[in-house]
Amino acid sequence: MSLFSQEPPAPAAPTQMFSNNEAPIKLQVGECQFTTWKKTLTNESTFFASMFSGRWENVTLSDGAVFVDADGLVFKDVLSYLRFGNFPLFFDAVSKTFDYARYQRLLGAAKYFGIHRLAEWVRLRRYEDAFKVVREVSTFDIKKNSDTDLPDANAGEIHQYSGGWKIGWVYTCPNGIPGHFGLEGNCWDECGEEGTYKRVTHLKLSDVTTTYIWKPETCQGEKFP
Repeated sequence: MSLFSQEPPAPAAPTQMFSNNEAPIKLQVGECQFTTWKKTLTNESTFFASMFSGRWENVTLSDGAVFVDADGLVFKDVLSYLRFGNFPLFFDAVSKTFDYARYQRLLGAAKYFGIHRLAEWVRLRRYEDAFKVVREVSTFDIKKNSDTDLPDANAGEIHQYSGGWKIGWVYTCPNGIPGHFGLEGNCWDECGEEGTYKRVTHLKLSDVTTTYIWKPETCQGEKFP
């Protein structure tokens, strides 16, 4: 028998099978429709726990979807939390600001659906701990006609420089290292000897460094009681 006519080996049996005895639930929330499991909805939400307890007479549409009179766009964020347990970060990378209006709508929805942990996380504005903006100001001198480069910027940093040319006494490295110009402490640490102060034309720069610090662990649900 030709090697190429042999039957391929049978695929290995999966080690774990997913099963769920209940059919997915269709929800019509406002103008939006969603499909999910009942356990996803009832695990934290007292609203849905009551809805599917049999104590309520739910409104079922012609396509079998259960109707909920709420904002469907906001419920998309609610359902994302119920599915994954992670708190949402509504942050605009361009303007570097939080979407407080969206958080306010989410807070109202979390209270309406009885999701205590999500409502408290938003109410306490814990999302502000997830993204920090730190600003530092430093000054340094650059010698005229020097090829000294400006400091490198790390990821998440923005440098804004301002200043002008001046004539004055400035520290000069004894070994003539351009990067030590005006930086006595750095020069002494590296050269091990003291330089001198000379009256020179120099560029006095102020550097405002803005650092954006992202802390994703703040949005992980298991970190919040």
